[in-house]
Amino acid sequence: MRVSTTWFNLNATQQMQNQQGQLAKTQEQAASGKRIVRPSDDPIGSVQALELGRALQKTDQYDRNATMAQNRLQTQESILDEAGNIMQRVRELTVQGANGSQDNDSRSFIAAELKELRSALVDMANTKDASDNFIFAGFQGDTQPFSPTSDGVVYNGDSGQRTLQIGPNRTVTDGNPGAEVFMNIREGNGTFKAEAGAANEGSGVIKNTSVRDLQQWTGDTYEIEILADGEYEVRDSDGTVVESGEFQPGETIQFSGIELTIDGTPEEGDQFEVSPSQNSSVFNTLDRLIDAFDSPVSNSRDRTQQLNEVNRSLDDIDQGVAQMLEVRAETGARLKAIDDQVAVNDGSRLDLETTKSGIEDLDYAEAITRLNQQQVGLQAAQQAYVRTQGLSLFNFM
Repeated sequence: MRVSTTWFNLNATQQMQNQQGQLAKTQEQAASGKRIVRPSDDPIGSVQALELGRALQKTDQYDRNATMAQNRLQTQESILDEAGNIMQRVRELTVQGANGSQDNDSRSFIAAELKELRSALVDMANTKDASDNFIFAGFQGDTQPFSPTSDGVVYNGDSGQRTLQIGPNRTVTDGNPGAEVFMNIREGNGTFKAEAGAANEGSGVIKNTSVRDLQQWTGDTYEIEILADGEYEVRDSDGTVVESGEFQPGETIQFSGIELTIDGTPEEGDQFEVSPSQNSSVFNTLDRLIDAFDSPVSNSRDRTQQLNEVNRSLDDIDQGVAQMLEVRAETGARLKAIDDQVAVNDGSRLDLETTKSGIEDLDYAEAITRLNQQQVGLQAAQQAYVRTQGLSLFNFM
């Protein structure tokens, strides 16, 4: 009788412990809202949920990268907009200063405003982002990219462009180095530049430079000289005459696939040089203009030199504006790419979350029903045990 009673108690206790364990598991699931509370609940589902969780973490990191790149690019776009407005104002002042109605005093006032615009442009080029890094310094984010010196503005950054991954298969560049935006600007019309000789005595002003046939352009340096008989000659760097004719003010001179005009009345021996465009900076252009308008004009020769500098600077200004517009267009394209990728990431996140939820989330209706059944079953087992544990054959004798 002792062995049977012991077996009965152990068996009943084990059954109630199993039921209590199942009930506790269901209660834990209901409290957490998860069907899989620990890996042992569903080993395969746990692995799948873990992989989906990692994918969601990557997607979140992509979005953080996208936000970081978006903020920097929006700042860059804003700076380029303001810098473009400054360059347009510089052009207006340059045209104004070239007007014959201006005198030395009024041109000095124009030079003073150009100095302020130059200072503002340097400040914009040294803008920082929200992380206190310089926007236009390349990889040298903690180094001020532009420094005014006695010889002009120098660039201290590098040509690096940081890229950020904003999607599984997509990266975006979060800015442009300052050298590309403000420094490496092609002179003249972008192919060649034309300058009047410093020793010229006449009133010849060179203007209207353009490329007729780029394939014919050799990239050589040419010299246009006014001869004694009213003729002109165009010589290449070897001294070979490549074009000649009768000089007429304002008439087009063509050679080697390019053309230009010379207004005014140049003197015999006056020379004009045509050479391939080199890289310059918007700051150098402003410095030349400031010097030109600050220098007093006392005779027609001074005025001619000033006008030649103005015409050359106008071409350089247009090249600078075009470069800023090009970079601004690239910036806008990157911002659009970020918006598109963020939308893709949102869709991917929704799919991942839905799939992950289907694997690990709890079906509350089923869980509550199961919880009630387990509670009733446990209570019934407990009551049955209480009623039967004290029974023996003596109760029936």
